[in-house]
Amino acid sequence: MIVSASRRSDIPAFYYPWLLKRFAAGAVWVPNPFNPLQITVVPLSPQSVDALVLWSKNPAPMLEHPLPPYPWYMQYTLNDYPASIEPGLPDIDRRIKTFRALAALGGPDALVWRYDPIVFAGGMDERWHRASFERLCRQLQGATNQAVISFLDSYPKIAGWIRRSGIRWPDLRQRQELAVCLARIGADYGIAVTACCEADLALPAACCIDAARLSRIAGPLALPADKGQRPGCSCAASVDIGRYDSCLHGCGYCYANASAAAARKHFHQHNPESPMLWGEPHPEAKMKFLESSSARSLL
Repeated sequence: MIVSASRRSDIPAFYYPWLLKRFAAGAVWVPNPFNPLQITVVPLSPQSVDALVLWSKNPAPMLEHPLPPYPWYMQYTLNDYPASIEPGLPDIDRRIKTFRALAALGGPDALVWRYDPIVFAGGMDERWHRASFERLCRQLQGATNQAVISFLDSYPKIAGWIRRSGIRWPDLRQRQELAVCLARIGADYGIAVTACCEADLALPAACCIDAARLSRIAGPLALPADKGQRPGCSCAASVDIGRYDSCLHGCGYCYANASAAAARKHFHQHNPESPMLWGEPHPEAKMKFLESSSARSLL
């Protein structure tokens, strides 16, 4: 089993001690995002977990505590956007320093750089993104071997932010030309540029839960495809242990928070000793135990 922590929240930034406690305890409780009365008990024993895929924009706490007790790699989102777009992040130099420090611990295979979403607004146009991407490539050279790009998608949750921010939508030609340019820049620095669910960009497809990378870091694994993701996704199956409405970064383009107020509320309901990320189970909640085993047993 591959554990994802998490597409739904930035656990390394805000809940990393809790994550380590869950591994020590051997299980985590994960409410169904669409029905909180259904709670899955996910085993975190060595017999069940093959590797851990982390997601973060500011995983500095990982440098202050022991690393996870399993093979891991991270999807590390790193954009040099203004505070009007990413208001809750440290300055870019500190985040680059954290990136390079984690790469020194895990190697370049442990850090996948996400330059996404690509946002067009104000002075941020094709020229701006080319310059920003190359500057970041120069600073991340040797610390990663892959970059993932995607362009901003519109979600109902962020419709108001899109209207207020003067977002522009590049046409297909603009997207393709920028993607080709970024791929050429990345190649100059030893960074392969891939695209996440952007088939029209003619770039290699990215896999957030990447079976090939996982087999490199954890040994040969037989991982099925994840049938629960959006069309065009080529990720391997994983079990996500995060919860929506709990990230405090406040990024305008975020699909995972209904509101900043909801995220703050749930953050204050977080207990590092609890088996759930935040809150307590409803008295009528039904517990289901996930039956899972190592993917090595399938070989």
